[in-house]
Amino acid sequence: MKTKITPDQVQDMEAESIIDALGDCLVLDDEFLTKYAGEDLKTALLDIPEADRSFHLDGHTGKAYFNGSIPSRLPCAFLLPSDEIEYQFEGAPSEVFADPSDFTIAEGSNLAYMYTGYGLTIEVDVPGLVKDYQEWIND
Repeated sequence: MKTKITPDQVQDMEAESIIDALGDCLVLDDEFLTKYAGEDLKTALLDIPEADRSFHLDGHTGKAYFNGSIPSRLPCAFLLPSDEIEYQFEGAPSEVFADPSDFTIAEGSNLAYMYTGYGLTIEVDVPGLVKDYQEWIND
């Protein structure tokens, strides 16, 4: 029996994709940090040259979750806008998804949409990031 896709799996895949985009598609410049990073995270990353931020951030991201209600910006996290996930699939929705009603799917479409709420929070181990960066520049 084929395992069917759940909303949690779609959210996890989307969160991983966005985390992977940090530093690539999503440039960690000062403007980005001011707009989306909590104060402690922003301060830590501003101490690192822009070209090196993605490298040093790698391995320090932690729990990521979509906010179902209006969140506060955490001091050690990114809060990125994301209110909907688009997921492309092949086959009949009833054969692909555990519960197709969890998604909005137009008749005959191979695109499923899921409302995610008020953005994606990505927690960051800021003390670990700072420690590792300090060790790196002192070597």
